[in-house]
Amino acid sequence: MTDREGGKSVMIQVMRDGMGVADPALLHTLLRKYLQLLLENNTLPGAICFFGSGVKMVVEGSPVLDLLQSASPLPWSLCANSRLGTCRERGRGGPR
Repeated sequence: MTDREGGKSVMIQVMRDGMGVADPALLHTLLRKYLQLLLENNTLPGAICFFGSGVKMVVEGSPVLDLLQSASPLPWSLCANSRLGTCRERGRGGPR
């Protein structure tokens, strides 16, 4: 997911506890598969931002946290913003 000059210009927003509208297990499966495909095909976004209930995907116990941490150094930036207004950016070193 790069622009013509080779820079990563795409940001993916995760605003739910998974991907799509379905039961929780399917939501998690769909997001996990999507992230796997991004990694396998080297079609990485410049950033993945997690908002609202999507922040559940970047905390301990998340069904996709291992994928988000799998590449070292992390090929994308992560940002998580809860409804409380706190925000943490994760640079190329990965989630902590």
